[in-house]
Amino acid sequence: MGKLLLGVPGRTVEAEAWLMKASNHGVIEASTQLAARHLRAGRPLAAGSVLYTAFKRWSRPSSKQEAIAQANGKQPWVKVDLNAG
Repeated sequence: MGKLLLGVPGRTVEAEAWLMKASNHGVIEASTQLAARHLRAGRPLAAGSVLYTAFKRWSRPSSKQEAIAQANGKQPWVKVDLNAG
């Protein structure tokens, strides 16, 4: 919906609201499009916030993925030690 509204003059605020909703539900394209709009508008902190929130959502496994991993006796995600040499 947000992508459609971007083409309608005067509906930018509503379009960004729809993009934010989609981003909050894990739609990657909406997150990147919204962050790009923030950057073009000179709002780098808002762009960073959108991408950070999206990354937190994308980097977590879903409850279904966690259940499958536990049923198989595995960890639902790989833990990375950034300090390892």
